[in-house]
Amino acid sequence: LSDATVAPDIAGVAPIMSTRTSVQQGIANWSTTITGTTTDWQQVRGRAMIDGRFFSAAEQATAEQVAVLGPATAAELFEGTPALGQTIIVDAQSFTVVGVLESVGSSSLTNDDDLVVVPITTMAQRLAAPAQARSLSAIYVAARDDASISSAHQQITRALVVNHRTTTADQDFSIMTFQALM
Repeated sequence: LSDATVAPDIAGVAPIMSTRTSVQQGIANWSTTITGTTTDWQQVRGRAMIDGRFFSAAEQATAEQVAVLGPATAAELFEGTPALGQTIIVDAQSFTVVGVLESVGSSSLTNDDDLVVVPITTMAQRLAAPAQARSLSAIYVAARDDASISSAHQQITRALVVNHRTTTADQDFSIMTFQALM
């Protein structure tokens, strides 16, 4: 999908793996969504940082134990004290907080402020069950612009049909646009 010859109307692609688990910091314990993704996630999802930074390509390549927190998660774990540079525990493993996302609120489906984002390589190697280490929960895609959404949708469908070796009548995937969710 990130190949411009296959999908010229796509501006960015961010695969994700996700799970729900407990995160600890000191005596605080919070159940949240852990999202493993790529460095493109921030741009594709249109998320800004309120503190710190998003993880880097180098940290992704080496499966570093770094985390970016949603503001609700940071508030629950740190109760008003700065999260940046602090350590959280996810599945008995230490992660350094490198950033906190700006609030975007919640939708009817999820609270987009309550999450922990880690490099997808870290998720696959350290947090996912072995049977799930190569499974994606979703792929977020950004179209070049609003006028390209329909053609990007068609390009995604064609690429996934080929990749999954299926037909449009027997798709083993679904595609939703944010406009369809509103």
